[in-house]
Amino acid sequence: MFALLVKEELQCWPEQNTRQRSWLTIPEAGECCRYKWMKDALEEGFTKWLDDQMISRSKKANDM
Repeated sequence: MFALLVKEELQCWPEQNTRQRSWLTIPEAGECCRYKWMKDALEEGFTKWLDDQMISRSKKANDM
């Protein structure tokens, strides 16, 4: 799992044969975390992005 700020989505990418791409909401990503520290890190990262105004407070961001 990687929390990324996506500006462009390519149809083909170098690792497509070894990695599966899926788009998740913040709560969905949290449910996929194997360990609590992973979920905590995910939530902390998105909180920082919101605080730094790197992402807007949309419906998805409010679901955190």
